[in-house]
Amino acid sequence: MLAPTDEPANPSGSAAEATARLIKEITADPVSAVFAPAHRIAILVGSARPAGKSTSLSIARYLARQCESAGAATEIVMAATFARMGEPAAHAARTLATADVLIVAAPLYVDALPYLALLALQEAATARPPGAPAQRIVGVINCGFPEPEHTRFAFASLRAFANATSGRYAG
Repeated sequence: MLAPTDEPANPSGSAAEATARLIKEITADPVSAVFAPAHRIAILVGSARPAGKSTSLSIARYLARQCESAGAATEIVMAATFARMGEPAAHAARTLATADVLIVAAPLYVDALPYLALLALQEAATARPPGAPAQRIVGVINCGFPEPEHTRFAFASLRAFANATSGRYAG
């Protein structure tokens, strides 16, 4: 999404079409094979707000507790780590790249993921080991807009990330 090769969005033309496109973007890709139980889950908090002040972090902490109670190891990665590159960002990228499931919990910035979340995903894509098993990508987008159609482009971005990294978009 940071280096698009085509126009990233197009107008839907009507409220019904906008809703239909949203439903398409939030629907998980068909699964051709059963996944092994997820053992490692990384949760990317896309908000740049300070720790303790972010709705996305609250969501991530809740999801981490739920995943851990089901036996999965979870790690929360803050997108703000990528504001300054270096070893902390490289380590965070490896964490995101090697998890069995990558959950992106992020606020909606107008109609897209925040820049630092996109940067984190770009670095994670670069850090993916060759031949790594398909990773499941899950999106949790929070916003204050009353119309959920605003989230369509953010979910489409996560689907594009999954496709670009040979992952599986899990909705």
